[in-house]
Amino acid sequence: MKSTDVPLFEEHAFAALDGLRASLTELYQAAGADPDKPQVISREFGLNRNLTWKVSRIVRAESSREILQHLPGVAGLHIFLDAFLKRQAPTSHVEAVRLAIAEFERMLALHAGDRPTLELLLDGLSPEETTSEALETSRRLAFQGNSGIWGVQAETRLRTSFLAPNPLDPGQLDCAQLVAVLGLRRLRHGVAWPLLERKGVDEDGFVQEQREEPLIASTNGTESFLVPEFCSDPQPEVQVRPTKHGSVYEQVNGRLGNSGRVNCVYGSRRPKFMGRAPHGADTRGQFFSSIDAPVEHMIFDLIVHKDLVDAGIEVEGGVLQRETTAAGRAGPRLSLPGPERVFSLGNGVPRVATPLVPRYGDLLQSVCDQLCWNPADFRGWRFELSYPPLPCTAVLSYSIKGAR
Repeated sequence: MKSTDVPLFEEHAFAALDGLRASLTELYQAAGADPDKPQVISREFGLNRNLTWKVSRIVRAESSREILQHLPGVAGLHIFLDAFLKRQAPTSHVEAVRLAIAEFERMLALHAGDRPTLELLLDGLSPEETTSEALETSRRLAFQGNSGIWGVQAETRLRTSFLAPNPLDPGQLDCAQLVAVLGLRRLRHGVAWPLLERKGVDEDGFVQEQREEPLIASTNGTESFLVPEFCSDPQPEVQVRPTKHGSVYEQVNGRLGNSGRVNCVYGSRRPKFMGRAPHGADTRGQFFSSIDAPVEHMIFDLIVHKDLVDAGIEVEGGVLQRETTAAGRAGPRLSLPGPERVFSLGNGVPRVATPLVPRYGDLLQSVCDQLCWNPADFRGWRFELSYPPLPCTAVLSYSIKGAR
């Protein structure tokens, strides 16, 4: 069959699934059966209760994705139809359902080959046909697969970005950032896993003007971005490996499983990170958090000083798939489907507490102590996602009204 002779998937899938639902609905009506009472139908027709429950859910389904979710196997559907025939259901209505089943099977063979692939195809269609539950299931399966492939997994990836006016020059904004990898476990030996990358030059080899500084000053003259108080005890063994563009912090080989579980927390600051826009123009920016390891939970917080909040700030989020060109530079970004769960944390740093990050309030208090900030002067926003896809970049965008 030529490709031009094959119906478009979108049209064929919806027609086949909706046609199956319609024919089952008409069969119920012709047989005088109530789809809202699957237990009664199970008892009167001598059918398995799980089977009658699934068919009743198909009849009441509100989307094609929901029909497929509850659709029994073909053998089960024919058992269902044979029971209706024995109860003197009109033969024409039973045959209409059999034809609808055959059309569904034809559509399945043409476009997908199997039901799991069909589910993925339906997930890729319009948002109204895609459920948050289905997307999370796909991401969870990907997390399990990537954990086996890479031999490592973590419970939580945290990124927290602070934004505040510079105390000596309010026209400039200061930035502080935390990056934490919590509950990191090795699943096999020989994995030196990158935890954090610091760039001193860009992809073209030019020195970056705004170099990050460690949040906590070193006591031995060696620059380190680790925040030891909030790392595992004993402190995880981390090596710094030079790269073309800067350096990478890696956890060296350790024990497998829970006995080798570690927490790593890094902190940095950038005084006068950027200037505020002049009167009449908005200051816009973005913070990024790269997901490059299998992680169960991603938390990405933006903590903003009240002076910027009072001026008027809007915060938006999204997950972008990271792509690269053949030269290894950042290429186009493709938006991934999924909920953009960006919500306000209210005023005051202590309100950020979450069971996914032990002592999180204490950690943020320590940042404020280091930078002489009052925790009560900040407001937070959070972007949270379970089983973030790998690789991807989470983005928090902000817009602050121009100086008054």
